[in-house]
Amino acid sequence: MNSWYDLDWLLPLENKQLERLGGDNITLEMVQRLASNRFNDRQARKIVKAIRGKNTISGLVNVRLAVLTDCNLTFCKDMLTATGLRYGLMLDIMLVEYSDILAQVTDDNSELYRFEADFIVYAGFGALLHALVTDFRDAVDGENLLRQATNQLDDELRMTVETIGAKSEAQILIQTIPSTLPDLFGNADRFQAQAFGYEVDRLNIAIAKMGFPLIDIARLAARIGTYDWMDDAGYHWTKVPFAQQWSGSYCDVVVRRIAISRGRVKKCLILDLDDTLWGGVVGDEGVDGIVLGNNSAMGEVFLAGQRYYKMLANRGVLLAVCSKNDLSNALLPFEKHPEMILEKNDISCFVANWEPKPDNIRYISEALNLGLDSFVFLDNDPMERDLVRAMLPQVAVPQVSDHEPSLYPRTLEAAGYFETAGFTSTDLARMEDYKANVRRTEIRQTSTDIDGYLKALDMKFRLEPFAMVDEDRIVQLINRSNQFNLTTKRYTNMEVARVCQAEDRFGFTVRLTDRFADLGIIAILICNELLHGDRRCWEIDTWLMSCRVLGRRVEQATLFCLVKAAFEVDAACLVGRYIPTEKNGMVRDHYEKLGFAVSDAFGPCAGGESVWILDVQNYLDMPRREDTLPFSFL
Repeated sequence: MNSWYDLDWLLPLENKQLERLGGDNITLEMVQRLASNRFNDRQARKIVKAIRGKNTISGLVNVRLAVLTDCNLTFCKDMLTATGLRYGLMLDIMLVEYSDILAQVTDDNSELYRFEADFIVYAGFGALLHALVTDFRDAVDGENLLRQATNQLDDELRMTVETIGAKSEAQILIQTIPSTLPDLFGNADRFQAQAFGYEVDRLNIAIAKMGFPLIDIARLAARIGTYDWMDDAGYHWTKVPFAQQWSGSYCDVVVRRIAISRGRVKKCLILDLDDTLWGGVVGDEGVDGIVLGNNSAMGEVFLAGQRYYKMLANRGVLLAVCSKNDLSNALLPFEKHPEMILEKNDISCFVANWEPKPDNIRYISEALNLGLDSFVFLDNDPMERDLVRAMLPQVAVPQVSDHEPSLYPRTLEAAGYFETAGFTSTDLARMEDYKANVRRTEIRQTSTDIDGYLKALDMKFRLEPFAMVDEDRIVQLINRSNQFNLTTKRYTNMEVARVCQAEDRFGFTVRLTDRFADLGIIAILICNELLHGDRRCWEIDTWLMSCRVLGRRVEQATLFCLVKAAFEVDAACLVGRYIPTEKNGMVRDHYEKLGFAVSDAFGPCAGGESVWILDVQNYLDMPRREDTLPFSFL
């Protein structure tokens, strides 16, 4: 039985741990500790029962999820909800199954649209294909029943998502279809036109080309293995589309993809050194005594691991080192071992000392200016893993074999820690950006005042309208930024394209360079034109900024350029809105600090929301603001 995708990177949840959920005072830390374990269906039901009605657990993001499926996924509902806690999400789930999909999708007043989902997942398993008897001797216009059926599924899916897109603001995600029926052509089944394997692959390619975010269940089923994934008896009895033992794995893949769209992503892999990057203890055995290289099987194992970590770094994942070692010893393999694949330059933050690892991880978090929930900690030592889990529940700590480092890359891949919604050139430059941030910190420590520090950075600032060449990066930032984000609204590629095309909407990017690096796009603004009485105004629908440029007065420079852009099209005022979330408390006073005045002219606000207004002309009449800002404006 394939166990790679049975959540083996998580420790199993012990029943006694569930007793902590017995009271009314359930905290985020309690939930994080429980959900970071592997639980079965029965335990998931207990978790959901304990948290039901407690939608105000501080730190969890409330998400309404609708799942449309052609099979029976009722048994997954509690597992989906419990899995959401693992990713910091409090899920409210609606299931639409079988033939009810068409009625729900086409009726403007259906329960689906009244539910007001944040996400709608189309979870198709190709149920129509299971009822076919294909006759290759009797094709209609060259298409047998299987080809006709896959074409029908394609057409129905397109109609469904187009209809939903016109009626709902929910983000749509589409699931690929696993190939689960027995092959008719053996090895040729995936290459013989109008055979089952071939047609399902063709359909999945068509799904990928629709442009919606994908949940690749076909990949999950292939990784597990079709014979293990599919429970044929269970399907015929209950229409359950896979063996129930994989419910945890299925739900983890689905919720993980939703979490990515909510900005819940891992950004940095923290690596131990001894017996993790190489075999042996470098401080005891010296650089010549460690196990690493092509001269032995174990040496190749550690090379393969380093190769994988290097490739993660090459696609934008940050690497850090946290090792109990003297710094001079820890650096020796990087400096002198001829077969080291990882170089010191690949490491964004290198910490080697004898302090407790949780303390060092906190230091790495501060040095890189990343939240603790951005980190994955890989260490061969079970004691160190348990200590980090206990002290820093926000950090992901995969359970790995103490003596089999060959499994480490597979574990990281199966856990999907570093999955991404897309890949841009900015991802490639991320490591240099964070290393440059460490150098900036060094300059700040030697500067006598903040003005001198900012002037020494020699920053160049540019605000410009959205360009389609930046579309992927814009969407990525919108969907990943949580802290410096005034409204936390999310946009897909198609929605960003609509902003560019609309005459009454204005999208802007902010780019920043300094003496150390080109930081690329560091802020996004989207403004909607509206009338306030007889005054033409810009409502700031979205204002978000990368936290790595905090403290540089980028907010003031952005407002300066935004006011000038509004003035050029005769907008008389800017209207800002703050919508509080569990993560954006840092910008609660953003508009007040920039000189906006709180306003009730746009209707009542609820739940801590506030509306602010700034008169464009009054702002421009004040002394030359650009002279006080530490930027060259391009």
